[in-house]
Amino acid sequence: MPPTTDCEHCLNRFEAELGLEGALVNCPDCGQATRAAGDGDWLWSGLKILALIAVVAVGILVSTQYGVVIGLGAALAGAALLWLISQAA
Repeated sequence: MPPTTDCEHCLNRFEAELGLEGALVNCPDCGQATRAAGDGDWLWSGLKILALIAVVAVGILVSTQYGVVIGLGAALAGAALLWLISQAA
C-alpha cells in the first residue's frame, strides 16, 4: 500500500507511489515538492542513527577534555552539520 503523505504547502493528503518513501514528490494539487511519508531506504535510516551516535560520542569526548560547554557546542555543531546534510540529500 502506498504511503499517505500530507503536502507541506497546501496540506493536501495524497498517496505517493510505492518505492518513493522519504523522497521528494510533487503534490498533485499545488505542484510543490514535498517529502513523501516513510523512512525510505533502511540503509540510509541506519546511517542516520550511527551518525547521531557519533555526534553524541564526540560531544562526550570533547566535554571530558575541554569542559561541558565546549562539548555541548561541539555536539550541537555536529548535529547542525548532520541536519544540513540530510536536507541536501
